[in-house]
This record gives sequence, C-alpha cells and structure tokens, in this order.
Amino acid sequence: VPLLQARFHLNDGKVKDALEIVQPLTKNFPDWPEPYFYLAMAHQRLGEIDAAQQAAAAAIQKNKRNYRYHLLMAKLLLTQGLFDEGKKEAATALQLNPKNLNAALILSRALIGLKEFEPAITILSDLRKVVPDSTEILSHLALATLGAGDRKNSERILTDLLEIDPGHIETISLLINLTHKGNLPGAEAFVRQQISKAPEDYRLYLLLGNLLEEQKKNEESLAAYDKAQSLGPDSPEPMLASANLLRRLGKNKEAMEKCSMLSEKNPKSIPGKMCLAGLYAVEGSAGKAIEQYKNIIEINKDYAPAANNLAWLIASEPGGDLGEALMLAMTAKQALPNDHRVSDTLGWVHYQRGSYALAIAQFESALQNNLADPAVAYHLAMAQNANNQKEKAVQTLNKLLTSKGEFADRQKAETLLKELNN
Repeated sequence: VPLLQARFHLNDGKVKDALEIVQPLTKNFPDWPEPYFYLAMAHQRLGEIDAAQQAAAAAIQKNKRNYRYHLLMAKLLLTQGLFDEGKKEAATALQLNPKNLNAALILSRALIGLKEFEPAITILSDLRKVVPDSTEILSHLALATLGAGDRKNSERILTDLLEIDPGHIETISLLINLTHKGNLPGAEAFVRQQISKAPEDYRLYLLLGNLLEEQKKNEESLAAYDKAQSLGPDSPEPMLASANLLRRLGKNKEAMEKCSMLSEKNPKSIPGKMCLAGLYAVEGSAGKAIEQYKNIIEINKDYAPAANNLAWLIASEPGGDLGEALMLAMTAKQALPNDHRVSDTLGWVHYQRGSYALAIAQFESALQNNLADPAVAYHLAMAQNANNQKEKAVQTLNKLLTSKGEFADRQKAETLLKELNN
C-alpha cells in the first residue's frame, strides 16, 4: 500500500511526498528492489541524476531481470550523454521485453548519440510501422536519417510529422535551419503558415516573435510575444522574451513591469527574479538586485548564474562580505568552469581580497575562453598593476586600447595607462 501511494504521488507531481514514503521502505526492506526503483524516479523528477542513478543501480543489483530498471538506468545515462552505457542498458531492457516500444525508442536515441545512424534508422522504421502517427518516433527517425546524410528524406519525414502536429516546435525549428537558413523572411512566412494550421499554439507565436526580433521588427515582435502570453498564460517564456526585448530597447520601466508580473504570478520563478535583478543592477539599484539574487539562492542554492552575479555585486559593494562573495563565486565556478564571465567574477573577488596572483590566473583563464572581452582585459591590467607587474599591465592596456571598440571602462583604462607611463 505505501508503495502504491508513492506511485500516486509521483503521478500527481508530489515528488517530495513520494520520497518520504520510499526512503524508509529502502531501509526497512533492503532486499526489495521496487522501492529503489521509485526512489530513482523521484530523484530523476527532482533533477538529482546522481542519486537517481545510485538508486536505479541498487534496484538492478537486487533484480537484474526487470526491464523497467534497466530502461530507467538507460534514460539516466542518456541524460548525462553517456550513450555507450545507455545503449547497453536499453539493449538489455529490450532483450528482457522485446515488445516494449519505449525500450526500442530509447535504444535508438543512444544509437543516434553514438552516430550509429543506420541501425537507429532500422529500429525507428520498424517502430513507425507499428505506431505511424508517433511524433516522437518520426522526430528521431528524421534526425537519424539526417545524420546518415539523407537530407531530402529527413525533410520529407519532418513534413509528415507536421501534418500530424502542425505546432511541433522542434520540427519547425529544424526545418527552418534546413530550408530557410539565412532567410529570415522565408522563415517568418513558414512559421506564419504553421500558425494558420495551429492558431492556438503559443509556442509558434513565441518563435515568430524571435524571428521578427532578429529582423528588427520590434513592435511586431512585442505583439507576437503578447499573443503568445495570452495563449500560454502558464508559460514564463513569452513574458520573459518580451521583457528582454524591452530592456534591449532601453524601455526598462516596461521591462520591469513584465518581470514583476512574472515574479508575482510565480513567486518561485527563477527567470522572473533573474530578470528583475538584472534590471535593478542596470539602473544602479545594487541593493535591490542583491535582494533578488539572494531570493533565487534560497530557491536553488546551486543556481550558478545567480551565484555568479551576486558574488560580483557583493564584492563591488563598499564593505561587502568578501568571504560570502568568494563562496558564491566558487559555487558558480564549480558549476560553470569554462564560462569566462564566471572566471571574471572569481578573479574580481580575488582582486578585491588582495589576492592578486589568484585574480590574474582567473582573468587569464577568462580571456582564454573569450579573447574579445575588453572588460576582462581591463581587470587583468588592474590586477597586474596591483601585483607589481607594471610592464605586463602596460602591455595588456596597449593591446586593449588599440582596438576601436567601445566598452564601459575605456576611459578608466586610458587613465590607468597614462598613470603607468608617467
């Protein structure tokens, strides 16, 4: 009975309630595989992939003959891009239950990931005969066919898919890339054609808004985003897209209204709070921005973009807690080790702490990942100067200032170079 309740909770989206049931069951009945299986599913729903994989492995260890356990493990492995291991688990699941279509579909996904397109095409073609109207099967078949080099047949399959689901956004995006690449008016016309077939699909208006925005048709783009919002009121994407466009147009007040509406509608909406925090930072309200970022960290302590931006603001504030800033910057660095903005932030925190050698290492790392960021180059020169490396600082500044591009700290960089040359 408790396990049945856990299943109901998972079906209803009450994942934490399901966890509260299955976790004690794994301890009270350590040799029973089913609680471990549902524990794995609960962790998967929460995005806790490592914990889900451990629980799935425990279920398999206790019963190697249950195809469901191997199938779940295959899905978890594919989520991590481990296609070879996922292929083995999916093949085992299919061997244990040859009639299971989902196992065959997961196996085809692994094969596509491994670029083994021909066997994937064989599996998916057989599945299509059984379930001819499955958009999932058709989309995978189109990808495998495209990977095998048969572009025309892939386009034909994608067109067949749109006859079944005219609003299938992934297929529309792929077809735009295949048939209208570099042709924004053509892509716009294609999306409008699909809208005529699926006029209630908000995602199509969102895509239309993106295409209009790329063509600098800003008012039309905002109208498309508003239409998407009216059709998909539960989705944050249209409102966020509209807010971002308004911000780029310098209409910060209107953008703030959109972000506030999004945040009020869903108090735990990270995109809404990130949007608000960014706008507060732009207008110079660092305290309000810090408050929003801290709210995000309370919702998800490991959310790297918020941790990164919060670290920067705290380190830049007079009397800011540099220990807290360092901890936040390290959290972001662990999650996004190759992001030049994260390296720049960590370097900035080290600079403010007086750890100039560490700061230089991070700024140099940031420039390796993005050679064209003038702000990072200026920060590097500052750190080199503070670390008594005057000649290197001059070299960095000379190289930076020979470029004609404008950046916020150009005047400060010019002033520093003059001081160093005197």
